[in-house]
Amino acid sequence: MVDDFVLISLLESTGSCDKAASFLKEPDSAKTHPLLIAMNQYLRNTKVAIKTVEFVFAKFLVELSRVSNDKFYGMCAAILRALYDCLNLYGYHFIIKLEQQNKMLGKIVIEDSKQDAFCEKEGAEFISIIFDFFVRVFLKNYLRSSDFEFDFVIKFLKYFNSWLFKYNFSKIEVSFNSCN
Repeated sequence: MVDDFVLISLLESTGSCDKAASFLKEPDSAKTHPLLIAMNQYLRNTKVAIKTVEFVFAKFLVELSRVSNDKFYGMCAAILRALYDCLNLYGYHFIIKLEQQNKMLGKIVIEDSKQDAFCEKEGAEFISIIFDFFVRVFLKNYLRSSDFEFDFVIKFLKYFNSWLFKYNFSKIEVSFNSCN
């Protein structure tokens, strides 16, 4: 069986889907999701300096929407939205833990009372630090749908991590060999 992510990478597929599909699944929310706002800003100016997690995610989603169908894109976008929420909730906690373990990190982080702003403020180099927690703990409570298989999430994170590295958004190489 050929992996969808491998096909996208190798064939540079062409496709088209609704960029907002997976963000509109909550009809009770009249508020536009911040990722959709960032995607629209990115589309208006693709040469904008991409510095924050939010804009890295926006660039990825825009590129993915150009090469995938609605169902595949919706599944990937839902996982990325979960990763976005996970980073907003726990990102500063993990940075502080890293600083405590390694004083050589060189970045001083002040705990922010508005934790949900992590993705708006921090750079993409912090995305990979939360992958293990995201897969092992966060997703079990966040994605309650049976549509998501653990293997698909791992394949997505591998592909996303490679994409981050390709665009020099991350210098961390993540191993997924022990995720069973």
